[in-house]
Amino acid sequence: MKRRANLFQTPTLTPWQRMLATGILLFLVVAPSPSSEVVIVISADLPPYRQAQEALTTSLTSEHCQVVTLEQITTDSSKLSTNADCVVAIGSAAAIWLHERKSPIPPLIYCMVSDPLTAGLQKTPVTMGVSTDIPPDQQIQLITETLPQARIIGRLYRQADQQSREAMESARALLPQGWKLETVAIDLQESPAAAIDLLLSRNVDVVWTTPDTAIWNEATVRSLLLTTLRRRVPVFGFSTAFVRAGALLGVGLEPATQGKQAAALVCDVLNKKTMTNAVTAPIFDLSLNLVVAQKLSLTLPPTVVQRAKHIFQPGR
Repeated sequence: MKRRANLFQTPTLTPWQRMLATGILLFLVVAPSPSSEVVIVISADLPPYRQAQEALTTSLTSEHCQVVTLEQITTDSSKLSTNADCVVAIGSAAAIWLHERKSPIPPLIYCMVSDPLTAGLQKTPVTMGVSTDIPPDQQIQLITETLPQARIIGRLYRQADQQSREAMESARALLPQGWKLETVAIDLQESPAAAIDLLLSRNVDVVWTTPDTAIWNEATVRSLLLTTLRRRVPVFGFSTAFVRAGALLGVGLEPATQGKQAAALVCDVLNKKTMTNAVTAPIFDLSLNLVVAQKLSLTLPPTVVQRAKHIFQPGR
């Protein structure tokens, strides 16, 4: 069996041969690998989903991306490429539909999805993605840091909803020592306004809201903000818009950030060729309303103000 010659040590190579061999080696090192095909399915043609999709495709510059809506693939299944290396669902509707498909699909990654566990996305087949659920312990930490003199947090929930009841118990277990959680079941009161009045009658220091659409809508948010401002009780809002409207502080998500987080997962899967059934916590922004702080005669800790991405100030 002949031994293969080492091109760089064989003395019989001419300078031209050495140059050619070096060029071949460099080409093999720097030549780009064929781009992967990624299919992106958005739940609906809405601005938040499009913002996430645009950030996703911008981040995947070396991949070939095909973008379709859920309506398009449910109408014409051929629009979902069977040759794709990865499928990304943006929004719960697309993620659930793709996950429940009977025929095999490429690795499924999602973003802009609330409560992946309840949505069934942690069942077989394996998926991974970015949730829109901001961990409650991080929300509590923001409340305790912003309002260090507070001790009683108030929150509305739904008695008829087991998940809502369990969330109350989980939140209570996360409170720092010396803190207390007062809760009122909104569905056991004659009206949302009555539930808010009952909650505030318990001398809460701050009202903590969560993105439960069965509790919070435009009317209940307006009622809460007007009542709490009159009674000088700060509110923790579940969105930047909520803080802009009159909550003292709150958290918010940027669809583009969700898209970038999903892109990182796509690259990881394409590089490692493996999937793990994992949910990534979202990167979120802190918002503060200094107009409300002024009306409530509150001075917020400088460390908290420095961390805020969105600050609503007097005169702006």
